[in-house]
Amino acid sequence: MWTWGYNGSGQLGDGTTTQRLTAVQVSGLSGAIAIAAGQSFTLALKSDGTVWAWGTIIMANSATIRGE
Repeated sequence: MWTWGYNGSGQLGDGTTTQRLTAVQVSGLSGAIAIAAGQSFTLALKSDGTVWAWGTIIMANSATIRGE
């Protein structure tokens, strides 16, 4: 997966908070089958069923997060 743009919360997934004007590869991610992004975070669903998340996620509404 390749990303670019503002990166103040680390939402690009390259291990930095540096703005990127050209595409950079997300560190260590392979096998992503779906992605979703918000203003300051990114999520990736991998083919093995795991979900990777990076950046800043602020939950204003109640939510249940389950993981193993």
